[in-house]
Amino acid sequence: MKKTLLAASLAVLGLSACGSLNDKTPYEMAQISMARSLKQDHSYNFQGEMRAYLSKPQEGVAPETVSVNRQAQALADETAAADEAITAASAAAAAADAAAASDASPAETEQEAAAAIAAAQDEAAAMQAFIDAYASNMGGKMADYLQEYPALAHYIANGRLKVDGALDLRAEKMELTSELVLQVPMLFNGKDMSVTVDTPALVPVVLGFFTDMPMRERLIHEPIRFTLSDEDKKGLPLRNAMNAFVQAAYSAYSALPPEAFRLKEMDAFGKQTGSRYRVEYSMNTANSRLYDEALLRDFLAKLDELERTTPEAGATAEGYEEVREFARQSLEANQMFDADKMLGSPIFTSLYLDRKGRLLGLRQYMQLNGSKAQALNLDAGVKLFNYGKPVFAFKPQNAKVIEIADLIKSVKSQ
Repeated sequence: MKKTLLAASLAVLGLSACGSLNDKTPYEMAQISMARSLKQDHSYNFQGEMRAYLSKPQEGVAPETVSVNRQAQALADETAAADEAITAASAAAAAADAAAASDASPAETEQEAAAAIAAAQDEAAAMQAFIDAYASNMGGKMADYLQEYPALAHYIANGRLKVDGALDLRAEKMELTSELVLQVPMLFNGKDMSVTVDTPALVPVVLGFFTDMPMRERLIHEPIRFTLSDEDKKGLPLRNAMNAFVQAAYSAYSALPPEAFRLKEMDAFGKQTGSRYRVEYSMNTANSRLYDEALLRDFLAKLDELERTTPEAGATAEGYEEVREFARQSLEANQMFDADKMLGSPIFTSLYLDRKGRLLGLRQYMQLNGSKAQALNLDAGVKLFNYGKPVFAFKPQNAKVIEIADLIKSVKSQ
């Protein structure tokens, strides 16, 4: 029997998802929890919220980033200096090659070489200045900005982005309701590649000015469904790709070094979930790249396996290759984003587990340290419950749903 990539990696580690987490390392605890999420804990309800607020750096969600940021800045300065030296050396070599190939006098050649080096140095300095000004420690700059406008900082601190919903991986369904000012329930269906949205009351009001009378009346009571057209799906193994991505997203965590995972003291959020263990890891630049590379590797391997064993109906060899190429390009684009440098802090994640490794809660948080007295904290926590019996509150009926194609037709008729 073929094993999944994750099951195989766990077998090598000699782990068992059925027993207790006693005497397991933090790394092993995390891998056991990931395995459970695919094998038996694949359906549940979730509820959470995200908040942002200022605090003293030593009282933030990740106070250790204060000293780390100073070390990282020193390393970044050293790296920038080394890059500048390499650029200058490359320019000098290029100028020398050009000089050797030209018939110019030694004096002219020397002047041209000096000009080429100066131009290369100016270009490198301009690029570094742009990065420093606009794409370096943007989180810290935001923290400094909010301290200049205390009323805005107070408003943000009192706000909450709330989410709740349900997930069933086997049924390929997810319900998500987000609420900042208005509630927006959504239902994702992987089987027909559709998203159904119960729009806020203001949307039917606005759309009513552009649609015919029958559609205006339907908009009051019926949600809107966006379905990927047959033409857009033609030849593409979208369901296989989704399956491969979900499994790879879990298995890729095994590529992180064991020292990236730490057993932390239980906090207030974990106590609310009734968890026994709290395992934390950070997605710094090095770990993010390791994860991304493993995600691509595992995704491609799983997609290859699905193409061989359970090829998707209607999918073509060209479609599979198109998905693979999209995944490769996505990795390249993702690796251009350096959270440590651009935001000024890595993303920390805490897994809250019961004694057997079931995930009862998840927190992700960042501490963005600026140059002023306070740091900006971003903290999002999600509780997971109703395992095996998720409740889907948003149940749109097919006969009472507005397809986006019908809505567009109504708009064009006016």
